[in-house]
Amino acid sequence: MEDVKELKSVLERVESKLIAAGNIYGALTFSAWLTVMTGYYVLSGLLGNGYVESLVYWVIGAVIVSYATKKVWDRYIAVLVSETGRERRIGLEILASWIIGGLIGWVIIPCLGITTTPEETVAVSLLSFLGISLAGQTLVTGDKEEIPSFLVPLLGLPLVPVAGNQATLWAGFVVAFGFSLTIALYLLSAFKAIER
Repeated sequence: MEDVKELKSVLERVESKLIAAGNIYGALTFSAWLTVMTGYYVLSGLLGNGYVESLVYWVIGAVIVSYATKKVWDRYIAVLVSETGRERRIGLEILASWIIGGLIGWVIIPCLGITTTPEETVAVSLLSFLGISLAGQTLVTGDKEEIPSFLVPLLGLPLVPVAGNQATLWAGFVVAFGFSLTIALYLLSAFKAIER
């Protein structure tokens, strides 16, 4: 009987560590993207933010974040697979949500002509892209900690016209706020899992 209790205790500790690890992996990924995003605003304030410069920065940033978080991402997917019992298609489902979000945010929305200035168009496209993509990702992962990452940008959409000629900058801070809340929730969940 004592052996069963000890085994149960060991299994509970392992489960807590797995949950905490998954939450820390999620926080690290959002932290990496937040770093690239805020770096963009720091550099664009000094060097300007033309379309070509912005595109080059984000391509380089995406490559660096993808490379830097590959091991974290692989472990995060492994934890998700172990928690859900679903096969490795989780990564493809997440990729699909980003492709759909990209098409809607960066192709369809600009073609609709629903904004009045280029700044508003970029802001609405950015918030829509991230809101849709991250909502899809959250549906796949089931991580409730990710909710602010898509909810905050989506809630910011109706307020874009109020930001006027600063709409793009404002949208970036809206996303940064949502990512910061997401990181905080992931870390809080990790600490709760460790304390169980």
